[in-house]
Amino acid sequence: MDGGTINNEPYSQVVRILEGRHAPYDPKHPLFGTLMIDPFPNFYNQDEAKPLEEDTDSMFQRTIWQVLGRAYPMFQQQVRVKREGVLYKDYFRMLVFPLKRKPNGDLEDHPPLASSLLGGFGGFLDREFRTHDFFLGRDNARNFLRGLFMLEYDAADPHPLFKGVAPEAIEAYARTPRENNPERKRYLPLIPDVAFPGDKERGETNPFAYTLSHFPKIKKGYLQKVEPLVKKRIKVLLRQSIQEQLQGKWWLRTLATLFRGLLAKRATRFVMGKITADLQKRGMMS
Repeated sequence: MDGGTINNEPYSQVVRILEGRHAPYDPKHPLFGTLMIDPFPNFYNQDEAKPLEEDTDSMFQRTIWQVLGRAYPMFQQQVRVKREGVLYKDYFRMLVFPLKRKPNGDLEDHPPLASSLLGGFGGFLDREFRTHDFFLGRDNARNFLRGLFMLEYDAADPHPLFKGVAPEAIEAYARTPRENNPERKRYLPLIPDVAFPGDKERGETNPFAYTLSHFPKIKKGYLQKVEPLVKKRIKVLLRQSIQEQLQGKWWLRTLATLFRGLLAKRATRFVMGKITADLQKRGMMS
């Protein structure tokens, strides 16, 4: 499923269809569930790589402009279909979102997505940002399939999905978590990763392994090369805006045209300042 601002995450419709096809629901042997892939979850701070904290100051704004500044994101969240509201039953459900951990399991200090800067448009700055995020997504998907997207395997009463599975396959793919598993229950993947047995033989089963260990950074002098292109684009936008918005007002159009270079210079300075500040905040400048 996909959606926009208004019809985002229409889980209720999908759940109703699944209920009609597979009711009654059996929590021990679930025959359906939901899996969401969310690049920017609303509980995770993409700027600081940590869960979002409650903003206790939001209800004590001092000016109308501060209130209006927060009104749009609040409205946007309210019109969305809430995950916690529609998944009201104890159905099998999981969420995949960008994450990067150190080998010991701790979260990395930087945001997981290199392209998340500039409101998610940072990938246009450098191909290395997009390359990093592509491999991060692939690694996250692999680790998710290997370590989380599983159901319990009970040899005496196996899930219908696992009936008839060869003992060799069970030994190759079964996982026995060490934490919160005093009964030593075993789990089998819903979608087996065919590369897992080979990696298992080589001892490469760390669920926090990543193809790209480094986090990309903007090289020195790169922004100086980009700045003329930004200015050129701003000039084009200004010219089109002047022609469209000031039709029939020749004196305003003439005045705006005369000062277009100055406006473009100031707008470029503003844009480049925003880009530099965001990169520095994320530690993405070498």
